[in-house]
Amino acid sequence: MSASSPELPWDIIYYISTRISDLQTLDTCKAVSKQWNEILQDPNFKIVHSKSTGVISSAFIIQMCNYSWNTPALKSIHSPPSSSPSPSIWLLNHGIVILASCNQGLLLYGERHKQYFSEFYYHVCKPATGQWLNLPDPDVDRPTIGLAIAAFGSNPLRFKIVRVSQIGPTKSSGVELQCELFDSKLWAWRKLQNLVPPPKFDYMAPSIFVEGSFHWVTLDNNIVAFHVATESFRTFGMPKSMKFGQNYPIFKPRRLMDFQGKLGLSCTANGNKVELWLLMKGVWKRHLVVDLGRFKELEKSELIGFYDIGVVLLKTSSELIFLRIRDNTLEKVKLDSSEWPVTHIFQFRSDFKRVKF
Repeated sequence: MSASSPELPWDIIYYISTRISDLQTLDTCKAVSKQWNEILQDPNFKIVHSKSTGVISSAFIIQMCNYSWNTPALKSIHSPPSSSPSPSIWLLNHGIVILASCNQGLLLYGERHKQYFSEFYYHVCKPATGQWLNLPDPDVDRPTIGLAIAAFGSNPLRFKIVRVSQIGPTKSSGVELQCELFDSKLWAWRKLQNLVPPPKFDYMAPSIFVEGSFHWVTLDNNIVAFHVATESFRTFGMPKSMKFGQNYPIFKPRRLMDFQGKLGLSCTANGNKVELWLLMKGVWKRHLVVDLGRFKELEKSELIGFYDIGVVLLKTSSELIFLRIRDNTLEKVKLDSSEWPVTHIFQFRSDFKRVKF
């Protein structure tokens, strides 16, 4: 601010911020300064903000599967007031599969393809407002390895989808990966350069969009990043302690996350300790270690990841567990059907502002 415009007291800024019901405006405020970003990312702020505006914050889409049926369900650590409209995620019927999510309330979902049962007809929706679009088909005769969606700007809302699919193996070239990019502004899929040699995508792990790039975990101890502006891929390694074969069991999940605008990677290490690493100027640095050994109810839990500042998400066969690091308290959310295995968990946040696609 200029010398003639004195700064507002922080309590006034905090109060005004808790009344901002548009997520894009709120995200713009995070870029004002480091202090603004820390305040608006704080879990306690998100609780107050969600109760004041009805905005869905720190929620998760739980994809459960019972044989051939898929059931999406919404679970949240910050419950909006009962007067808020209910997200119409249940407009998605049985057989609909959530494929990807982004932080502006959009979901990419699919209906089983009639000819290629392992593939889908693609749709994009904003469940909070009941809006959806049918998308043109990509090259569906090739099995999908990775999918991601991100939103850019508004009025109209522009989004891009990256799809990585497998070519081959063939006698001449072996296995290659093909990349396609869908741009809602052009309303078409474009084929980009093939990925050679092909990374070993972990298709069970959702992608994360941070600093202009989509990121995926691979099974060969790397991170694959697709930079949207340059439409190019790059591959870089994980911290040594997280690599399979480096005293790290292959069955323990490694989860990517957006941590205050930086790429984070979490894992369970050294028994019941959970680690969070951040990529800082191209170098992995251990940011946080949480000991779960103090909680008997977490003995059979599986790490999903760090979400927000100071909140760890875990799951058992019947519930989600949110661990608040600051005061060592647990919040449990029951799953709808404990006998249905959870196949994917997507982070989800949304306001109730209708979008112009």
